[in-house]
This record gives sequence, structure tokens and C-alpha cells, in this order.
Amino acid sequence: MGGFIKTRNFFNSNKSFTLVEILVVIGILSILFSAVVLVLNPVEYFKRARDSKRIADINQLALLISNYKYKGNRALSLGSANTLYLSLPSANQNCSDLNLPKLPSGWSYRCVSSANLLKIDSTGWIPINLTDGLSSLGASSLPIDPTNSDTENLYYFYATDGAGKFVVGAKNFESFDYKPGGDKEISSSDGGISDYSYEKGDNLSFYKNENIVINSSVNDLTTPYTPGWDVNLNGTYRPTNGFSSGYNSGVTNPSVGYHAHATSTGGIKNSGGLEYIDENCTYGYCHRWLGFAQTFSTPGISLGWTNGTKVKVRFMAKVSTTGKPTYFGLYHWSNASGVYTFGTAIVTKSLSRANRWEEVSQEFTIDSDWELNSHNVSLYLYGHAGSEGRLWIDSVEVSYK
Repeated sequence: MGGFIKTRNFFNSNKSFTLVEILVVIGILSILFSAVVLVLNPVEYFKRARDSKRIADINQLALLISNYKYKGNRALSLGSANTLYLSLPSANQNCSDLNLPKLPSGWSYRCVSSANLLKIDSTGWIPINLTDGLSSLGASSLPIDPTNSDTENLYYFYATDGAGKFVVGAKNFESFDYKPGGDKEISSSDGGISDYSYEKGDNLSFYKNENIVINSSVNDLTTPYTPGWDVNLNGTYRPTNGFSSGYNSGVTNPSVGYHAHATSTGGIKNSGGLEYIDENCTYGYCHRWLGFAQTFSTPGISLGWTNGTKVKVRFMAKVSTTGKPTYFGLYHWSNASGVYTFGTAIVTKSLSRANRWEEVSQEFTIDSDWELNSHNVSLYLYGHAGSEGRLWIDSVEVSYK
């Protein structure tokens, strides 16, 4: 005779797993996974931890300063206008012993000594008496950047517009996750003037930093635009100001194939950006000229550049293949040659991975061959080097020391 096969009811069996046991196993696996990640990439792990602290510190400081402003009818003392207060210790009030880039005319740095740096009574690096607010949180000192280094460009800053508004921020992030374009990045969309700094406050656009690039985030675009090429391939956007249109009159048969062009969605978080499509072999023009430029008018006069000045270029870049590098430099007049040239002020930089935004930077040193009194200097960003592929550039900054 046939019969039913007896099966075990795992949900009622005494030998089944309980919910508590399952949760314990999940917890152990999570700990093991975290440990593996830490072992495999400890440097990036600690960078992310420091970046998390930067966010928490700036959020706390912004809240404390806001509470200070609106608590009672006190006479506000937020500090001096046109001043960038730094969390870096210095023996000089103007921070002149630190390795800092130049600020625009009318603006200056402000530092305090190591002995006063953390004080919360307005003599610390933030010129506001935050004793009540920090004491209520059980804190007795001002927070500073976890690295707090001028040479590594990692520190906190504060500024006020002199009319009751302020900004406080972390100068830079370290990890891939928190840098512009990363999975956890917030600095390019916080409303501040820098895509690299995390800024909080009630006015994020009044202060000045060291960047001299116009339309740095490449969000100021205009259309329609008829540049003489196939707009079905290239689109019709161009930068409204700052950058050139991406068109070079010397390019053979410009109406055929791809060119360097601006796009309203090619940048970080689908914002404006510069796009280079180096895929012209199919049209018979392999690696044709693809470039954008921005000119800094007579820097020897207006910016004070001279022999020994160090000019730093940095931007965020993404490539479709690691065989496609970035290629950029400073085009200047040569005293020896009597022509415009890059000389040694041009460099090729490769990215570590495809389809991920990475920060690219290079410092160029001006020498005596640069004629700066009556000739311009231009930043060129190219996209036709290396193997065929695509390059995107956003958040362009130029500073100098």
C-alpha cells in the first residue's frame, strides 16, 4: 500500500533555527565582512572615517553658530568680513608661515596660535564665543579637521559677510566616496562656491577662495549653438563664459565627426560638464584635436605671477576606458623662443578605473622663460590622447602660491 512520506516541519521542529539564532549569524557575518573590507583596503576605510567626522563637525558648528545668532538679543560678534579663518595653527595672525594658496585681492587668512586654537571663548580659530553651546554638548574645545594640514590641503574654514551671515566648511574630503562624484558625495551640491569643500551656513556664496577659474563647475551653459559641426553627434551647448567653445578652426573637415563640447548632463550628478568623444577613426580623423581652454589675462600684472610661482591645476575626470588619459597644461609665451608654448608645463595623467570620477591635479612652477607682463597664460584641457574613448571633465580649479 502506498502512503504519505513524512516530512519534517522545520518551523515547528525543535532542531530549527530560532529568530535570535538567525540574527546572531547575520551579525557575525556582518562583522566578518567589515573586517575583510578593512583588511583589504584599510587606507580608504580610514579616509572614509575621517570624512564622516568632517561632515559631523561642520554640521555641528553650523548649528551652534546659528543658535548663537538667534538666541536672545545679544550684540552679534561674528568676526571680520573678507577674512577666511582657518583651523590651522600658526605663529602669525595672517598665516604667512603656512603653505597656503593666494586669496583674491581684498581677502586675507586669519590664524591663531596652537595654544589658542581649540578655545571656545572667541579666542580660538572661530572668532565667536560658543561656550554656552559647546558646554551644553559636554564639549570644551572647538573641533578641527582630523588631519588639519596645510600641505595636504585638509582643514576647516569660517567666514562672515559682516552683515550677520556666515559660512563654515571642510576644505576637502579624502576618500573616493566623499569626493565629488563619489557614492556619498555632498560637496558639489551643497550650494557653496567650491565643488570640493563641504559648506554650511546661511550664505554660502559670498566668500572667496583661491580658485581663479571662471565657470569652474561648468554649469553656466547656453543653447542653441551652431558651431559648424554635426549637432546630432555633438549637441548644441557651449559654456556661456570662461571656457572656449571647444572648436578649433584648424581641424580638418569640422562638420564630420566628434569634437570637444559642453553638455548639460555630462558632469557630476548629471550637471553641466566638458565632454570629449575621441572616437573619430570611423570618420577617418583618428585622434583629431579635442580641447577646451580658459585664458587668464596678463597674470604678471593682474595676479602677481613671477619666477618661482607655483600654479596648481585640478579637476574631476571620468573616462570610458583606462587607456584614455587626461592631458592638460598651461600655454604661455616663451622669452627664449618668442612664441606661445607649453614647454614643460603640460602633463598626461591616467585614471585608475573607468567610469568613476577621480580627482586629477598637477602643480606647475613658473620659471624665468615665462613672459608674464604683456602676454596671457591659458589653461588647456585636451581629450585626444591615448586610446580611443570618452573623457568627461568637471569642477576645474586653478590656484597659485
